[in-house]
Amino acid sequence: MDKKNPSFVRDPDLLVACIALAVLIIVTISGVAARYIVNRPFGWMEEVQLWCLIWTSFLGASVVARYGGHIAIDAFIGLFPRALRRLAYGICQIVTIAVLGFFGFYAFRLVMQMHATERSTNILNIPYSVIYAAVPVSCLIMVLVAIRNLITPRRELTAAEAAIEEVENV
Repeated sequence: MDKKNPSFVRDPDLLVACIALAVLIIVTISGVAARYIVNRPFGWMEEVQLWCLIWTSFLGASVVARYGGHIAIDAFIGLFPRALRRLAYGICQIVTIAVLGFFGFYAFRLVMQMHATERSTNILNIPYSVIYAAVPVSCLIMVLVAIRNLITPRRELTAAEAAIEEVENV
């Protein structure tokens, strides 16, 4: 995977997140203009913003997970010997899989409940199951990323590991 050049072909979740973000920005700016310039706010704006914000946030999280961009406090782990660092990394991936699996399972149940009750937004009638489907989808993607990280060896070092190796090699 080319970590420096994300691709919409390789990363369809990135494409959807970018489209949702663009729609969110356009709707928000046009909503502000409609409210303060024309003095006629859009009634449907909040529903579209809700949908876009949820999909952008959760799919963006899955993209960041795939590219290793989530915040990690690894200075303490960086002090461990290499074998112990790898063990800690594996434990971290297992905990990630467990937490995201739990969260994704209950998010899926919520989506199914929204679908069964046919709840939808008031103005645009967007089913809440469609809006909240981003949560289990992104959890599934992040679980798959964590499984891949657990199975395949890491090629790049964290900043702390790189600094330690630099000191050890001097």
